[in-house]
Amino acid sequence: MPFKAVISELQSKRRDHEKGTISNLLYKEMGNSLYGSVTKGISHKMKFDIKTNKTLRMEASDISNPILATWITSYVRSLLGELLQNVEDLGGNVVSVTTDGFITDLANLESRVLNTQSEEPKRFNPTLEGLEKLTGFDEEGNIIQLDLLDGGKIGKGGIVFPKKPSTESLKLSLLKEYRKMRAELSGDPQSLELKHEGSNLMSWTTRGQLSVDMKIKAITGLQTKDQSLAETWCLINEASDVLGKTVTFTSTSLRSATDIYKKGGHVTSEYRDQDFRLWYNNQRVVLDNLENKEDLGLLCTRPVETVEEALTLRRYANLTKGGFYHKSTGLKSINKYKSYLELGVRTFIKDVLNNRNGMSFSIFKCYNGIIEFIRKYLYETDQKLRRTLNSSYISHIKLRSERKVSKLRMVPRLASIMKFFDYVKDRFPDYDTSLILAKS
Repeated sequence: MPFKAVISELQSKRRDHEKGTISNLLYKEMGNSLYGSVTKGISHKMKFDIKTNKTLRMEASDISNPILATWITSYVRSLLGELLQNVEDLGGNVVSVTTDGFITDLANLESRVLNTQSEEPKRFNPTLEGLEKLTGFDEEGNIIQLDLLDGGKIGKGGIVFPKKPSTESLKLSLLKEYRKMRAELSGDPQSLELKHEGSNLMSWTTRGQLSVDMKIKAITGLQTKDQSLAETWCLINEASDVLGKTVTFTSTSLRSATDIYKKGGHVTSEYRDQDFRLWYNNQRVVLDNLENKEDLGLLCTRPVETVEEALTLRRYANLTKGGFYHKSTGLKSINKYKSYLELGVRTFIKDVLNNRNGMSFSIFKCYNGIIEFIRKYLYETDQKLRRTLNSSYISHIKLRSERKVSKLRMVPRLASIMKFFDYVKDRFPDYDTSLILAKS
């Protein structure tokens, strides 16, 4: 087993520290980086090279190995497939499957799968002409080559093996091997770890799962660190009832190393408008007839059968993700904020256009009223933003916010933003920023 000594040591050291601690996480990341080094340089990933000032293909590491890299991922996928088949055989349901886990309604899955025995002998119906040997099972459930004349007899339903193959021998070959590896590496053969248990699960895509009861918040693409689980549940529920089924929010990230190297400056936060869509991701094909049905619960799906079918579904899904266009504006995208002040200004404009947080569009009557009010403040603070602010700018903001739900508390408490909000409150005391500003 490649890297057995290293993995065993890392797992041993990780178990010395309580789960959730920095030390436990450190050894976990070290183990994960081992796999990353095995795959490094295989997928043609590019990186910026400061020596040549060019973007170059990432080179392989000393332990890069395409055979090991593909075997690791394919083995896990195969094991998951085997387990999913057993879940179906046991009458259970699977909600979603990710890289190395899945959500099911069967409790104690591993022990139930291991202990399940087939009551009836397994029947095979191959074409018998020219067939001298068949695959069979011995008493321990191991796969063997079975001579047709000695080991089986031909009946009306096909060939019936005299030994009753168990579910373990038929569908647990990968799980048994995985349990052996787990025992060797960690001393415990247990292969399935229960992460969460409970009810009331909301699921909309492969990586979109939410449950207050189970304390699950798997929402790839939506930043919710400043929200409680209950607040996020309410937000997703509200968005699911809106026509666009979209949450719009202000995402934050740090400036990239490449950007700092090319333009200079420091590591600072960047903000941009981003949409989180509650749309099905078409990674599986829905089988249910959706006509005239309001509440289906979980939908039955099947895997995508061909590459062409997958590409077709992806093309259809991307038709709805294009940039916004309006005849009165040439702006295709103003998602990224050029300054912190612009974040505050644009947030105020959204509140006015959507008649929320104590503001109303009727106060200004038209776009020019909004523009003149904001420009008075920008005259001494930001001339560049003052020149950018026009009716086309506001039209684009209105288009972006239609048929969407806005996430709460997404504006940082920065000095330039707070001064602008003070300017607004001097004129409009009822303007409520409590649901706009981040907690800290």
